[in-house]
Amino acid sequence: MQYLPYLINLLQLITAIIALKSYKKYKFSNEKYFLPFIWVTFVFDFTSGIIADFFLINIYWMYNLYIGISILFYFYWYYLILEYKLNKKLVLLFSFIFTIVFFLNFINNRANEFLVYGFVTGAIFIVILTGFYMYQIINSENTSSIKYKLSFWIALALILFYVGMVPFMLLSRYFNVWGDSITFFIILLCLNVILYGCYNIGFLWTKKKYNHF
Repeated sequence: MQYLPYLINLLQLITAIIALKSYKKYKFSNEKYFLPFIWVTFVFDFTSGIIADFFLINIYWMYNLYIGISILFYFYWYYLILEYKLNKKLVLLFSFIFTIVFFLNFINNRANEFLVYGFVTGAIFIVILTGFYMYQIINSENTSSIKYKLSFWIALALILFYVGMVPFMLLSRYFNVWGDSITFFIILLCLNVILYGCYNIGFLWTKKKYNHF
């Protein structure tokens, strides 16, 4: 069981390689930032796992910090791709609120727990922003070409992942899911398969002419 979480690292590595091979199709779009982001995520998760498993060092604070950075990255991406000024202002507001909640949760959290309130706050905001983007893309694009836009697949991946994670994280406050490592891992693995599966479909299926600033 100790080495099963590395299956998620394998998913990340496969996605990073596919993203690299497909880079020429989206290098002139805002999605170009996902190439270094996925590689950094893979390196971070893999190395932090090694540190925890072989050196027995508590790395919860590292995971919590990186979760915060990741959610802020998604906010930045949505700020770039959302067209309406009101939506962009909401991204800035969400970023401010999330930063405050995350900071307070971080400094008051136990050393061996994930930041539930910070994560859930960021996840809810991401779901809302994804809704704004889906409305925008459906009303501005030929529906037959949406499937060729990488941004659509990334947004779909994010909303499916975070909608699944929110109830799980909330229930973790009442049930010892962290103690049941098998249950935790199976749920996390399934959600990551959905997340990186959608990413990979997007990288493979996307076409250059639909991905530009």
